[in-house]
Amino acid sequence: MRIVGNNGRALAGLLALCAALALWALLARRGAERVTGSGEPVAPTAATEPRAPRDAGLTPAEPAEPADPTRTSLAASSAPAREPEADTAAVTLTGRLQLNGYAPSRGRVWLRTRDGSFERRLVIDPYGRFHAEGVPAGELLLGFEAEGLFERQLVLPDRFELTTRAGELAVVDLDWWTRQVNVFVSAADGLPGPARIGLRGPGYASAVPVDESGIVRLDLVGQGIFTFDVVTPGGLAATTELEFEPGDGLDTAVLLARVKDH
Repeated sequence: MRIVGNNGRALAGLLALCAALALWALLARRGAERVTGSGEPVAPTAATEPRAPRDAGLTPAEPAEPADPTRTSLAASSAPAREPEADTAAVTLTGRLQLNGYAPSRGRVWLRTRDGSFERRLVIDPYGRFHAEGVPAGELLLGFEAEGLFERQLVLPDRFELTTRAGELAVVDLDWWTRQVNVFVSAADGLPGPARIGLRGPGYASAVPVDESGIVRLDLVGQGIFTFDVVTPGGLAATTELEFEPGDGLDTAVLLARVKDH
């Protein structure tokens, strides 16, 4: 069909305008997508810079300072303090004393170091037991005291030696039997009188007073040689010795100390 006249020219112009608009839209779409002939995305070029991160424009963080070894962290400073350690140089002492098969009446223990830097008094309970903590290790001396029976004077060892090591539990189990000793003091004229008796022997370095009767009845502990140094108020002196043989039974000895002029 052939179209002529003004209507034909108008229709031709309209078709040309539509073709131009379609071409422009296609070109604009390709430019926006920036695709190659294969359809793959094109890598950004120098003209197309990547999008800046959200925090662009902010000042970059400065590098951290090196840790100061002299500073204490909060966790370390807030940690609970370590409890003090136990005194490993000390000794715990526990013991029991029996006299002739029974606990001594109102017994006591005098505990001290050999150099005299430490001293403590301990009470012996009705079962004969005694206990002490925090005792210095090394060489110790134990002195024992108790009440005698009836008219006899009980004299227990006052230099019982014990060697301990730091941190140990020292156990002292004593089962002693006493020896009966009767001492008569007579002056040069043969008359009795007061005196003072120094007693030396295994575990002993004691002194015993003698009244006007010149007689003292003692209960002692141990075996071996015992020395009695008798001195009167006037300065007269005498020395006598007694040896106890080994044994668990009760022994009785009588000593007559005659004091003479020098």
